[in-house]
Amino acid sequence: MSSPAVDPPEPALATPSRPVAWQQVGAHRVRTVDDCVEWQINGPMSLSELQAIERHHLDVMDQYGYWMALVDCEHAGGLEPVARRYVAEQARLHPNRIAMSALYGCSPTVVALSTLVCRAVKLFSGKLHPVEICSDEASARACLAAFRKTHPGVPRAKRPTTH
Repeated sequence: MSSPAVDPPEPALATPSRPVAWQQVGAHRVRTVDDCVEWQINGPMSLSELQAIERHHLDVMDQYGYWMALVDCEHAGGLEPVARRYVAEQARLHPNRIAMSALYGCSPTVVALSTLVCRAVKLFSGKLHPVEICSDEASARACLAAFRKTHPGVPRAKRPTTH
């Protein structure tokens, strides 16, 4: 008799079991763990910092057909106006990107800013980018795990170009 099939472990459900080095991007830190880009935001974010982090998302998109972001906003500052416009413009240029962001440690200011950016994305792309504001890291990881179950990776050969 063969043994029952076992589902593979879900990458972003918990803190990585293997060490994954953080990379410094200005005052911020970023790392990619399987299909999830994890950020730690420290202070305001410039356009060049946002674009550096976006490159991690595009690499994940190439591999999985979607990307997820787990964002620690406990020490987050603002987003430069030019960076906010860039986010909206990218949404207009690439409306078919599949993505999910889960933020935690958010101040009321960060929640308001996230809401404004999401509205701009919807205005320019016609599509709402799912962003969940979570109470803590564990609930943010659970949110991403739920997203993953409904968005399995798409084989590279069958994917539309998204960037």
